[in-house]
Amino acid sequence: MKRPGALELCCRLRSPTPAYALGWWTGVYHGHRFFEHTGGLNGFGAEFIIFPDIQFSIVAFANTTATSNFVEQVLEFHLIDEKINVSVIERFYWNKKYA
Repeated sequence: MKRPGALELCCRLRSPTPAYALGWWTGVYHGHRFFEHTGGLNGFGAEFIIFPDIQFSIVAFANTTATSNFVEQVLEFHLIDEKINVSVIERFYWNKKYA
């Protein structure tokens, strides 16, 4: 399944071979396997990402359809970078890319 937008771009940046499996995006981020699912309906957005090997997951909800998933991803990956100690130099600079 091919989806346009920020999620597709992020998956390409995270893993050389992103995949979509039973509704979950899968890949590897800085050497850590992840499973991610996004969704939204009528003004609500949700993001859920699991890093099973480090027993870390994040769930985020917001109240807009068009932008909430993007904002949730920015927040999630900031928290993930902090958790796995990704240096500031190696982090994806969301504001520069999409400002």
